[in-house]
Amino acid sequence: MAQVALQASAMAARFHQGYLRAASRTLISRSEWMACASDDVDFATGEQVYLGLDLSSTTDLTALIMVSASDPARVRSFFWKPADTLREHSNRDFGAGNQRYVEWLNAKHLFTTPGRSIDPAVIATFIAQLVRHYRIRGLAYDRWRCDELLRELDRIGLAAFKADSEKSGDGLRLIPCGQGYRDMAPAIDALEIAIMEGKIVHENSPVLNWNLANAVATTDPAGNRKLDKERAVFRIDGAVALAMAMGLRARDRGPARVFDPCALIG
Repeated sequence: MAQVALQASAMAARFHQGYLRAASRTLISRSEWMACASDDVDFATGEQVYLGLDLSSTTDLTALIMVSASDPARVRSFFWKPADTLREHSNRDFGAGNQRYVEWLNAKHLFTTPGRSIDPAVIATFIAQLVRHYRIRGLAYDRWRCDELLRELDRIGLAAFKADSEKSGDGLRLIPCGQGYRDMAPAIDALEIAIMEGKIVHENSPVLNWNLANAVATTDPAGNRKLDKERAVFRIDGAVALAMAMGLRARDRGPARVFDPCALIG
């Protein structure tokens, strides 16, 4: 009986692993994403934009994505790493002797904050600069460490409020976006539809390109999708921030369109 139980347990484990593999896939193909790249991604002073922020725990990549409110959705990305971890994490993420993060910093594709952890004060100050140059319709954020960011925004005198509606409170509108299926499913749909229809243009940032290539979407039995950091081999923070920004943009525009993979089959 014990042997039968062990065999049943092993079969269940293999079935579960197979289901997880089937339920997970790369979010966007490289060819689809790179077809949306452009050398001409400009934003006018005073233009209406949306922001998506994925603030890292303490030591990894923080991503802030800006997306135009008008069509096509023009994308600009900003990334930060702790300065004292660049070489160590380059070896960790890209192999011994590789200094990819240092190269990205030198090429201005990446910013740093002092020390070995992300300083939310640096992120808050940068957001305040964007507020001075553009009309921010809203900032979608992961709830992780958001209270620290709010304290820093308050400290520098930038009014901000948490909201679920478009018109409430004064200052920068902050909209929470959970990382589960409920919030991420419509955000992923909005991003994928924009890419498939050629209604998004990005500036070909190597950091954002890397994040999109790493992004893995997990599907629940109901067909809802979320981005799964645990299944991703490397960083996907930029993909998460982009999906949140596109999801908020789509939500403000009206009823969400549902992604139907069957529509792609002729």
